[in-house]
Amino acid sequence: MTQKLIKFSNHLYYLTPSHVTDRPVLGAIVGKKHVLMVDGGNSPNHVELFLRELEKQGVKPPSLVLLTHWHWDHIFGLSELSIPIIAQNKTIEKIKYLSGLSWDLASLNYRVQTDEEISFCADMMKKEYGESIEQIQVVHPTIGFNKELYLDLGDLSCRIEHVGGDHAEDSTIIYIEEERFMFLGDSTSCDIYAKKRKYTAGKLIPLMNRLEEYEAEWYLHSHTDAPITRQQFIQENQECRAIMNSIHKLGRDFLSIEQEVQSVFGRELTEDDKELLRYFLNGYEA
Repeated sequence: MTQKLIKFSNHLYYLTPSHVTDRPVLGAIVGKKHVLMVDGGNSPNHVELFLRELEKQGVKPPSLVLLTHWHWDHIFGLSELSIPIIAQNKTIEKIKYLSGLSWDLASLNYRVQTDEEISFCADMMKKEYGESIEQIQVVHPTIGFNKELYLDLGDLSCRIEHVGGDHAEDSTIIYIEEERFMFLGDSTSCDIYAKKRKYTAGKLIPLMNRLEEYEAEWYLHSHTDAPITRQQFIQENQECRAIMNSIHKLGRDFLSIEQEVQSVFGRELTEDDKELLRYFLNGYEA
């Protein structure tokens, strides 16, 4: 699927993701003083494409970049940039660890065999880099923060908050107040590094509650092609809460849970719904 640079507004641009090599969204928040780039891409080629498309639109190059979390697809393109990198402190710790690893094919395969890395990520790295996988460079952030950070880009106010979640404990979101727009990163995704992909009520419920407290009208996840509205976001959260309530009440009985959730939803469950249900059951069992 061809990636496209979408102009959401005069202040917001984003490059659509690619599921072929797990390229996430890259964003540009354009202020009078600074252009903040959201995430560092999964390779220099990914970042190069983003910068080229911004130039075509007459957008100034980014002067800062903010990382939403430590996973490879959000940081391996940073070597293409020569601007300050902002990251949550836990993200910085993870990146320091990654920088000490060897990134040749044999080392990567060994980490998959020993369960330090997962096959999904390794396979996507191989697709993205091909014969050049040994050229991976892990670049350290230059600015760290703990809980929250406020950036004034000129005529735009960005609230950056560490929110955690199942996907990554360092997950961070970016909220642009004047646009009422939120970059979610992967914060609302499941834990992909568990033996079975999972969601846990203990992490997801506080996360959903916190994100709903913002006055955002648009939410963009890093691996979706377009933002969703506040109404859609809340509806999805309500469906997740319904699944968790059914599991809390019915335990591990998949068929009974499926029937109750179907009744609550008022429709037949899709395959995506059933997969989501399994992720919650995996979390419950864990």
